[in-house]
Amino acid sequence: MDDPPVPYLIENRVILSGKNVLDAQATRNLATDERVVSFRLDSRGTARFKWATTQYIGKPFAVILDDKVISAPVIREPIEGGTGQISGNFTAESANDLALLLRTGPLPARLTIAEEAR
Repeated sequence: MDDPPVPYLIENRVILSGKNVLDAQATRNLATDERVVSFRLDSRGTARFKWATTQYIGKPFAVILDDKVISAPVIREPIEGGTGQISGNFTAESANDLALLLRTGPLPARLTIAEEAR
């Protein structure tokens, strides 16, 4: 049986959109052997992501498509260099799907700060 969806409280502003993502690839974290999505941002996305990941350490950063949270990894540390990894119980298929979604450019995908509502 599937787990019920986790409700999130989402800030009503977009931190990054697909147009800020230069590249995204499904890969493995060598330290943990978990599947992750590595990404690289443009200069505007780098500045906005640095600001957000500095301000919101410990908070989920939601990836939203068609008004549904498809991933909400927790910000562990400031990400300053324009590259990062999204982790969180990915299968090979789900990591590939998220990487493809992020690479496709300015679609209705957005990344924003979220909070789990329990």
